[in-house]
Amino acid sequence: MMRPPFRNSRSHPRIGRYLGALIASLSSMLLLAGCSTAPAPHWSYQGQHGYANLSEVQVNLSDGRRLPMAEVLPGYRPRGGLIGSGLPFDEAIIARWATPYLEPYLRAHDANGDGVVEEPELIALYVLELARGRGLPAESLQVGDLTTRALQIPSPDISGLVDYADRNAAALRPEQRKLFADLRFIGPQIMARPD
Repeated sequence: MMRPPFRNSRSHPRIGRYLGALIASLSSMLLLAGCSTAPAPHWSYQGQHGYANLSEVQVNLSDGRRLPMAEVLPGYRPRGGLIGSGLPFDEAIIARWATPYLEPYLRAHDANGDGVVEEPELIALYVLELARGRGLPAESLQVGDLTTRALQIPSPDISGLVDYADRNAAALRPEQRKLFADLRFIGPQIMARPD
């Protein structure tokens, strides 16, 4: 009768160490994967902003109507998975990075007036300008009782929003088509030389 090569970890202490290291590394990977998709408020943004899943956000129009996201962005869906499209950049100093075409848009969406367009403002820009590109007179966002022009949403919603803008670019007004194209163009430059 043959004995198994390893009876217990006491007779072979390396097995216990290897198993411990393997379990620790797998735990770390699961923790990192969970953190990368978990919603978290933007750490540097100073100003009022809403926080919700995009499906819970409504858009206030200049004619007094308030529309749910399903009517504003028909066919929108969050993008699952660990790797998504993401915004072209997280934040940028407007005076340094804005092209002549982008500058009025970025200044209009600088909700806290600090001269820097940051992630919550960029998310609001995407939602409001997509609505305007579809012919809706969008003014602000509504998250529960909060009317805001800055919004934090979970990562799958950000990826879905950027994908929606890319997929529906041809159906947008020319002004918004150029806006999103310019944002995509300056994004890699900003990421290569952060402010």
